[in-house]
Amino acid sequence: MMKIGNLTRNSIYNLLGQGLPMLVGLITIPRLVHALGVDRFGILTLTWAVMGYFSLFDLGLGRALTQLVAERSGTGNDKALPDIIRTALIMMLGLGLVGGVCLGAASPLVVGRVLRMSPALHREVLYAFGLMAFSVPAVTLLAGLRGLLEARQHFLEINLLRLAMGVFTFLGPWLVSFKTTHLFWVVLSLEVMRYAALGAHYWMCRRVVPEMTMPASFQSNHWKVLLKFGGWMTVSNIISPLMVNMDRFFIGAFLSVGAIAYYATPFDMVTKLLVISGAVVSVLFPMFGALHRANPFEAIRLYRKGMRTIFLVLAPILLALGLGAHWLLLHWLGPTFAQRGSAIMQILCLGVLANSLAAVPFAFIQGAARPDLTAKFHLIEGPLYIILLMSLGSRLGILGVAWAWTLRVALDLILLEVAARRIQSRLTVFSNS
Repeated sequence: MMKIGNLTRNSIYNLLGQGLPMLVGLITIPRLVHALGVDRFGILTLTWAVMGYFSLFDLGLGRALTQLVAERSGTGNDKALPDIIRTALIMMLGLGLVGGVCLGAASPLVVGRVLRMSPALHREVLYAFGLMAFSVPAVTLLAGLRGLLEARQHFLEINLLRLAMGVFTFLGPWLVSFKTTHLFWVVLSLEVMRYAALGAHYWMCRRVVPEMTMPASFQSNHWKVLLKFGGWMTVSNIISPLMVNMDRFFIGAFLSVGAIAYYATPFDMVTKLLVISGAVVSVLFPMFGALHRANPFEAIRLYRKGMRTIFLVLAPILLALGLGAHWLLLHWLGPTFAQRGSAIMQILCLGVLANSLAAVPFAFIQGAARPDLTAKFHLIEGPLYIILLMSLGSRLGILGVAWAWTLRVALDLILLEVAARRIQSRLTVFSNS
C-alpha cells in the first residue's frame, strides 16, 4: 500500500520549488527586456510557452503513468509496475522524437507566415525554433520521470530538481545577454539546462523508485492500457496548453510581436501565482488516484481542504496585486509597461483565482480515472475561446485578450466543479453499498 504523504509539507516543497525561481525572474527580467529589446524578449517569452506546450507529445502518458502507479500502489496491485514504467518511458521517448520533427518542420511556416516581426529577426527566430525542436524529447521524458516521482510522493526530490531548472530558465538567458543578444545563444542556454535536468531526473528516479532498477520489458498489454487512459488526457493536453498560449499567438499574428511583451509580462507575473494551486494540486492528484477507490470519503475531505486552502491563500494576494498593479509595474518596468499593462493585470487577477480553484476539481476528475470529462470540457471551451479572442481582441486589443482568457477560465471552473461533485456523489453511494 502506498503511504499517503503530508499535504501541507509536500505543498510547501512544491511552492518553494516553483516559487523561488520567480524571485530570480523578478531580478533578471528587467535586464532581459533592456538587453534583448521588446521584440526579442517577446520571442523569448514565446519560447518558454512553446516548450511547455510541447509536453503534449507524451499523449497523456505522463499523467496516465502518475495515476496508474498511484492507484496500483494504493491498492497493493503493484507487481507489474516495472514493466509499466519501462513501457511508458520508451513510448514517451518515441513520441518526443516525433514531436521534435513536427516542430522542426513547422518552424519555417510559423516564423515566415504567422509571426509579425522585422525581417532582420527572421533568421534568429528560425534558429531558436530549430533548437526548441531538438529539446522536445527531453520535455516529454521529463514529464514522465517527474510524474513517476509524484506518484510515489517524492516531492522533496522533485522540487530540488525543479528549483534548479526554474532558476536557470531565467538565469541562463540573463547570463548570455551580457555577451550576446542573438536568440540562438539565448535559447541554447535553455537547451543545455533541459538535457542536464533530464539526466538528473533519471538518476533520481533510479535512486528513489525501486521499480526503475528491477528487470522490466516493453509489454504491449501495458501500452494499450496507458494509451487508453492517456487518450482523453491527450485531448486536454493539446487543447489546454493551446488555450493558455493562444492569446500570445493571437497578439503576435493580429497585433504585433512587440505587443506580446506588454501583455505577456503582466500575464506571466500574475499567473506565476498559479504555483500556489499547482503546489497543492500536484500533491492531491496522486492522493486522489490512490484514494478514490480505497477511501472515497478521505478523497472528498482532501478535495474540500484543497479548495478552501487555495481560496484563503490566493484571494487576499490577488486583491492586493490588482489594486497595486499600476504602482508595481511603474517601479518594476517603467511608465510604458505601467500604462499598457496595469488594467491587463487587474483583469487577469480575476482569471487566476478562477483558474487556481479549477485545478482541484480537474485533478480530482482525472485522479478518479475520468479524463474523458476534462477533455470534453476543453473541446467545448476551445471554440468558445477562439470566438472570444477574435471578438474582444479585435475590439479592445490586448485588453480584450485578457478578458477573453478570464471568461474562459471562469467557465472552466463551473464545468469542472459540477462534474467533480457528481463523481463524489457516485463514489460515496458505491462505498456505502
